[in-house]
Amino acid sequence: MYSTIALSDRGSATTSSTDRACDRCRRFKIRCRRLTPAKHKGQVSLPCDQCRRIGSTCRYDDKRSKRGRPKKRDSRRSGLPYDETVISFRPSPLVTFQNLPNVRTTLADPEGSELPPDLSYGDFISENTLERSNVVHGTAGLCLLTVAEPPEDNQHPDDHSLDNWNLMPVMDTEQAACTNFELRQPQMPSDCLESSAAAAQSPNGLPVFPPATMQSLFESKPDSDIWRSVQQFFETMHVIFPVLSYTDLLTRFVLEPQWSALPDLRTLLLAVRMVTAAGEHRMTANNAESLKDFIEQVERSRLCYDFAECPTLDEVIISLFLFTSYNVLEKHNRAFLYLDEALSLMETVQIVDADEQVRRMHIEQVLYNTEAASSAIYAGKSRRRRAKRPCVNHNRSSIKPLRIETSEQSERVALHLLDRLTEIHVAEDEEALRIINAASENDMNTLFGAAFGMHRYCRIQAADVAVSRQWQLSSKLVSGIRRQTGAEKLRQSTIEGLATAALAWVCLLKEGEPRIVGLGKLSGLAKNIVTLSGGKFPSYPVAGLVSTIIREDHERKFAPELADVVLPMVATIPSTLYPVVNGVVGGENDNERTSHSPICSTQESSSSALPLSTYVVAGEQVDNYGAEDLSWFIDLT
Repeated sequence: MYSTIALSDRGSATTSSTDRACDRCRRFKIRCRRLTPAKHKGQVSLPCDQCRRIGSTCRYDDKRSKRGRPKKRDSRRSGLPYDETVISFRPSPLVTFQNLPNVRTTLADPEGSELPPDLSYGDFISENTLERSNVVHGTAGLCLLTVAEPPEDNQHPDDHSLDNWNLMPVMDTEQAACTNFELRQPQMPSDCLESSAAAAQSPNGLPVFPPATMQSLFESKPDSDIWRSVQQFFETMHVIFPVLSYTDLLTRFVLEPQWSALPDLRTLLLAVRMVTAAGEHRMTANNAESLKDFIEQVERSRLCYDFAECPTLDEVIISLFLFTSYNVLEKHNRAFLYLDEALSLMETVQIVDADEQVRRMHIEQVLYNTEAASSAIYAGKSRRRRAKRPCVNHNRSSIKPLRIETSEQSERVALHLLDRLTEIHVAEDEEALRIINAASENDMNTLFGAAFGMHRYCRIQAADVAVSRQWQLSSKLVSGIRRQTGAEKLRQSTIEGLATAALAWVCLLKEGEPRIVGLGKLSGLAKNIVTLSGGKFPSYPVAGLVSTIIREDHERKFAPELADVVLPMVATIPSTLYPVVNGVVGGENDNERTSHSPICSTQESSSSALPLSTYVVAGEQVDNYGAEDLSWFIDLT
């Protein structure tokens, strides 16, 4: 009927704007909490809650507006729970739960209605429990803040809708805070919020893993991801590095569900994941960027605590794994820094019980073997050896024919191979290596017979032991010949036996597995055999080793060094091959056919034995091929 005109603050001369509620509070018919200017000096007026949440000051309509039913456009704008101009979808790098007390949040519906399936407790906090809405939570840099004041006791608003909530951006400099809340049913356990507060203490840049109650059902659990990496380590790399106990690590993981809040345990688990990725990269030469990211996470996590003040065996293992990872990435100077760090930490570790003493003995063996092999291949004579001579358990019983089916059997085989490998690297001359060869022959035959049915990495490590023994023995023989000029030369059959034993194990390995054994060992063995034979024509086992190196050397680091080994063998292959037509090799006489008999004899010179498509164009010189192009000539495995 009659409509009255509502004047703005500019049109009213009698009523001050500080004595009135702002336009937004009046529109929603709620009490405006804006403070009036104080009489005390220095105190300023603060905006009301609604204006503060949208980031603006209290303002009033400048134009005259009619009371009563608003226009459709005004109704639509006033119904929006947020201001589109203040929402930022910039992702926040860290979700903070700092200074959270033991708070239990509840739903406001007294009838026991359940939470909607598309929301979780972490994303929905009832406004009835908030006196002042300052709780920050979200993964996209947004806050959920109430628009209206807390209702009276006799009011029960619909908490399942988002009309009562306002979205606000979370700034990087803002700190989350909250006040006391009332307790209602149902309740969330307070230890969940305690665990979330503890998880937030991890350093910036490291992954923060919220507890299970804060995670969506559709998200992957970080705990399960890191433990999956640990299990993968014990299924693969543990045979090469038997320095961790699955039972002990599982116990610590269960007793410390918030492992990300413990710097030492977090760094150890990240290092296990890192060395597992390093093994995969060594085998396939892929995923280098992910391995670099894992290395960076381990190094940054290690800076959060003083690991060198009171070091433990875990810190030695972390340094060893960092050395392995950088060595795989061909960063050998950086790798040897971490190897020196591991050796220095080992000297200051304090052992507390017998189990730690046994574990220390295994770590010392791994460090000694690692330094012996890496220094000979990558550092040469310029590096001074630091690892002390380890103790070898000679009383460990020999392994029996078995299939690697249980973790206990795998542990026993891994420790046995570790002892054999340590004996090889500790041996000072060729006589000691020959004694070790005779003593371990039965065990190696057992492993060789079960190679097709055993664990994959047990087979790789057994091949590593066999190749390392032949490599060290050939190196000792070469050193003995150079020291004693008039020493008796070895028989050719003995020299070829060095390559035959190594090639027998290499043939059992699949693609990529010889890279785990070490192409540097195979290359050194091949060059030593050629030196022992006096530079004569190398045998076919040596050609098989060279073929394996050329095929697996993706970085082309060792293949060019074997040019002196390959070219003498290529000289025995005819430089020009002609097609066989009607049983006669075209373009050559009988004498030339006789000279080529090792490659193509008279009986084999038929159209059925050699297809017409199998020939090399006349005039093409084989000597012009590089080392990387000769693999098809000497692939005799």
